[in-house]
Amino acid sequence: MELHIKPSKLSLGIFSLIFIVLLSSGLAVAQNTDNYIMNLSVNGNDFRFANHNESKTEGNWISLGGGEPVQLPTPIKFTYHGVNETSFSTDSKNVDIKLNVKNYTDYVIEYPFETHQMYTNTSGKNNVTYQFNGSKYFANKESKVVLIESDINSLIDILDKFKQGQIDSINDILSLDKVNSIETKDLDDNGDTNGEFENLDAGEYSVLIILNNEPVILSATAFDVLDYDSNVSTNSYITVGNNLKVDIELEDAPDTEYTYIAGIVKDNKYRADVRLETNGHKTGTDLLVNNEYIIDDFDLIDMSVSNLNKNDVKNKLVDVLGPDELSGKTMTVDSNQTSLNISTEGLPPGNYKLLVQASNQNDPIVAFEQKDITIKSEGIGAPATNPILMIGVLGIAIVLFMKRRFN
Repeated sequence: MELHIKPSKLSLGIFSLIFIVLLSSGLAVAQNTDNYIMNLSVNGNDFRFANHNESKTEGNWISLGGGEPVQLPTPIKFTYHGVNETSFSTDSKNVDIKLNVKNYTDYVIEYPFETHQMYTNTSGKNNVTYQFNGSKYFANKESKVVLIESDINSLIDILDKFKQGQIDSINDILSLDKVNSIETKDLDDNGDTNGEFENLDAGEYSVLIILNNEPVILSATAFDVLDYDSNVSTNSYITVGNNLKVDIELEDAPDTEYTYIAGIVKDNKYRADVRLETNGHKTGTDLLVNNEYIIDDFDLIDMSVSNLNKNDVKNKLVDVLGPDELSGKTMTVDSNQTSLNISTEGLPPGNYKLLVQASNQNDPIVAFEQKDITIKSEGIGAPATNPILMIGVLGIAIVLFMKRRFN
C-alpha cells in the first residue's frame, strides 16, 4: 500500500489515540455498564479490555500534562453500528472476539477532552505528565505503565497483531522492540495513578496501562514530541476579503528546506463525527466522517489508496468540511522562517482556527502552532480555494486504519 502524502504527526497522534481508545473500549455500546467490554481469545488465552463508559472523568481515561495544549476538533464523536462477535483461524490459531453488546445497536462514544498536549524537544518542554482516572473496580490493583516509541504504522501493526492472534500474552506487548520504558504503579482506592516521562527525544509515543499479571488492558493514549518551537505572528481580527498574513519562525532550527502549511477552518466545522457501520466483512463496511462517506463497501470514495495525492485529499476535505468555510496556503523555502498570505475571499464572518505546521524532507511535522482568528463583516466573493491538508489527513488516517483492520 502506497501513500504519496504522509499525514502529519499531530493528526496521526490524535487519531491513533482515538483508535487505541476504540480498541480499549471494544467498539461497545453505551448502554453497557460492565467493567469489561471486550474479550479477545487466542487459542484459549484471553485478553480483556476495560470499559470507558463509566464516566468522562473516571472511565479509565488518561489525561496528559506539561507541554502546550492544542484545541482538538470538538466534539470528537464515534458511532459504531455492527456485529458483536466473530471467530476465525490464522496461523494455526483460533481467534474469538466477543463484544458485550447487542448486534447492530448504535454505540456513541465521545472523547472527554477538548485539548491534547503537544511537546517540543526542548528542556522543560519535553517532560510529559499523565493522570490515569480508572474505575473503582480496579482499585488497589497493581498496573504496568508502558511507554512505546511508535508511529501510526507501528500502532496499526500492534492492532493487527491482536486481530490476527499474533499476540498470545501481555508479555508479547512488553517485549515489543519499540518499548521505551515499563514502570510498575499501584492504583489507589479510586483506581487512579499518575506519573511522568522526562526528557523525551523528538518522536511519536504511545502509553499503555495494563494490569500486572492479568491479561487486561485498561487504557491507552498517544502524543508527539516535536523538533522545534515556532513563533507565529498574525492578526487576531481581519475583514473578510483581505489576506491574512501569517509570519512563521522556527526557533533554533537550521536554515534548510522546509514546507510550511497554514490554514483556517471555521470553528463549527472543526469537529470529527465518525460513524462506522459494518457486518464484519469488506463489502459490508461503511465509514462516514461528518456525514460524508469516506469508505463505501470498503472502497475509498472517489480516491484510490494506490495513487492517493494532495488533490485527492483536498477534494475530500472540501466534501467533509464544506467548500466555503476553509482556506489555506502552502510554501516550500530554504529558510527557517517565512510569511504566508491566506485568502479570506468568500468566507463567512465568524470565528476560525488557524493551524500552522512546518515539515522537512525527513519529518512530516517538525513544528506546530494553533491560534484563534475572527473574520469580521460580510464580504462577497468566490469560494475559498486551496484548503489546508491538516484536517484532511484526519480522514485519511481513519481510512488507513480501517483498511488494515478488516480482512
